Amino acid sequence: MTTMPRLLRCFTVAALLINVPLALAATDAEIKAFKEAFAAYNNAVAKQKDADVLTYAEKTVTLGKSVYGPGSKSFIALNHNLARAHLRLKQYKEALAILNAIGEDYRKAYGEVAPELIDYYLDLSDAQRGSDYVSNWTRSQNEALYQARKALGEESADYALMQIDIGHIQVVNQHPDGESLIEDGFKQLKKVAPNHPRWGYANFVVGKIRMAHERYADAIEHLTVSLDGSKANAKNSLDTSLQLSALGFLAVALEKTNQGEAATKRLEELGRLKESLGDKRAEPVYVVKPDFPLITTTGRVKTSEGSVMVSYDVDEHGYTTNQHVDFSVGPPAYADAAVAAVKKFRYAPLFQGGKAVAMHGVKYDFKFLIDD
Repeated sequence: MTTMPRLLRCFTVAALLINVPLALAATDAEIKAFKEAFAAYNNAVAKQKDADVLTYAEKTVTLGKSVYGPGSKSFIALNHNLARAHLRLKQYKEALAILNAIGEDYRKAYGEVAPELIDYYLDLSDAQRGSDYVSNWTRSQNEALYQARKALGEESADYALMQIDIGHIQVVNQHPDGESLIEDGFKQLKKVAPNHPRWGYANFVVGKIRMAHERYADAIEHLTVSLDGSKANAKNSLDTSLQLSALGFLAVALEKTNQGEAATKRLEELGRLKESLGDKRAEPVYVVKPDFPLITTTGRVKTSEGSVMVSYDVDEHGYTTNQHVDFSVGPPAYADAAVAAVKKFRYAPLFQGGKAVAMHGVKYDFKFLIDD
C-alpha cells in the first residue's frame, strides 16, 4: 500500500513535547525514565529502525501518562507517534485503534479546525485504507483537505501540495477524483510557488498521469523538469526511489516517441544510480508485450495456452542481444512472438566501477493465455 509521502513531517508531532511543562504528579524517577525512553525513540527514528521505534513509542506512552497527564496535548502527541510507528510496520488495524481513540481528544485540545488535525486525518486515512475501510479512508482525506483549506488557505502552496499528495494516493487506488485533485494542485503550485522544494515531486506525479494517458510528449516535459530541476537545485531534489521511477518512466516515454538515443542516456543515468545503491538486478525498464498469434483451425480460433522462456544478453547500452528460446510450450508461433518482443526490450545497463558492462544469461518468462 502506498502511503502519503510526508517524510519530513513524519514523527514531527513529537516536537510538541519540547518545553512543555511536566505534570506535577510525576516523580523525578518517572521523569528521568520518560526522558530516556523518548531519547531512545528519537534515536531509533533517526536510524530508521522501525521495530525499535515501535518499542520506544510504546514506552513513551506508558511513561508519558503520569508525566504529562491523559488528555494533554503532549500525551495526544505520544499516542499519535505510537500510531505512526504501527503504520511504518504496516500494522494498520493497531494504528487505526489508536487514532480512533485519540480523535476526540485532538478536537477537544485544538478545536474543530486546526493545522494539527491535518496530519491526524491523513494518518487516519492511511490506517483505514490499510484496514480495508474503503469508504472511510476517502472521507478522512476529504476532512484533511477541509482542515488544510481552512487552516492554511486555499491559495497556499501547502494546500496545493496536499491536493497533489492525496490525488496521487487516489490515483494509485483507482479513485475517480484523484486526477482532478492533482491537476488543480499542480496548477495552483505553479502559480504561487514554482520554486518550491517539492516542485520536482509535483512534476513527477503529473508526468506519471501523462504516461497513463499515453501523452508521452507532455510526460517527457514534466519528468525532465522533475529530474533536471533537482540537479540544478538540491532543495528541489527527488528522493532516490522517485529518481529511479522518474528515470524509468522518462526512458519509456522517449522510446515511445522514437527518441532511442535520448532514452539510452537516461537508462545509463539510471544504471549509475542503481550502482550507487548496490542494485545489480536485471529488470527491464521498457517491456513490449508479444503480438498474440491467433491459432486457427478450420476458420475458428483454437483455445490454447502456452509459455515461452527466452534467454538473452544485455549490452552496455541496455539493448538485448543473442536472444534464444530456452523452452516453449504451445504453438511454435508463440516462441517467435516472444523473441520478437524481447528484441524491443530496454534495460538500465549494469555499471561496475563506473563503467557499463554487459549482462549475460538474462531470462524472461512469457505466458500466453487465450480465453475460451
